[in-house]
Amino acid sequence: MVVAMPETELAAVAELDRATADGAAELLRPCCASARWVERLVTSRPRGSLPQLVAASDAAIADLTWPDIEEALAAHPRIGEPARGGGRESAWSRQEQAGATRATEATGARPRWPPGTASTRTASGTSS
Repeated sequence: MVVAMPETELAAVAELDRATADGAAELLRPCCASARWVERLVTSRPRGSLPQLVAASDAAIADLTWPDIEEALAAHPRIGEPARGGGRESAWSRQEQAGATRATEATGARPRWPPGTASTRTASGTSS
């Protein structure tokens, strides 16, 4: 799934294709903190277009194991917790949290997940 972001927040695919491996990893990591996903997208460059990059991302995500997914989730603040830092990932998290807060205020609904699911687990792996 692709989430629409303002043009100023999107790194151009050409920039990603031209970047060093470390630079490309730095551009990609805020999108998904799974080391396996980042490695796969970095090593499969160049992509040349956003649709090709999205297709590569979808394929890489489909191949992630549960520990890879937990790694990505652990790098993201839990719902309701403030994002820390000043990087791109923190800015995106603050936007997501603000949207969730507005939706909760507008509907009065609170998100609920079954105990033990990834959405209710802490970075240390313990249930909340």
